[in-house]
Amino acid sequence: MLTDEQISGFRETVWSYFREHRRSMPWRDNPTPYNVLVSELMLQHAFNCPAYFIETNVRSVYFYHFFPGADAVDDKALFPLLEQTLDREHTRQWYWALMDYGSHLKQTHGNNISRSKHYTRQSAFEGSRRQLRGEVIRRLLPGPLSCEQLAGDIRDERLESVIVDLTREGFVLKCGTQLRLTGELELP
Repeated sequence: MLTDEQISGFRETVWSYFREHRRSMPWRDNPTPYNVLVSELMLQHAFNCPAYFIETNVRSVYFYHFFPGADAVDDKALFPLLEQTLDREHTRQWYWALMDYGSHLKQTHGNNISRSKHYTRQSAFEGSRRQLRGEVIRRLLPGPLSCEQLAGDIRDERLESVIVDLTREGFVLKCGTQLRLTGELELP
């Protein structure tokens, strides 16, 4: 359990870095539904809700401050720290600050992510399912397409299973043979 002084000192370190070195990102500077959707897809976190999530830059910050020199750190050890240090009034900005600060730490102190018990090297993006998912969403941004149109545009044997996943996850709605993104989106 962290003391109040440890929590406030940690928060001040993160906020101080963010105030001085905040990175410009479309979803920060212009939080339209489209830009926020892109952010949500990339970061896979809840829209400005006090939720706990771990991604590589966030993990780097907590490793650096709370687990110096430790190896095989389980994410389960991070969750109590995330819960104690979360700025519940500024959740979205707090995670932005953590991610910017984590990026800085990786550049200046090296990437400590391999110290995670859960670390696995991510496959290349080119040709990956992640790239295919992004392409499906990009093609559906202007409006609905038939499954046949999408299959004609994207020739990949994994397309059907990617559509099933995107539908199950709530990003894509399938009505008969038509596919569209869920919700109303404003294009940039």
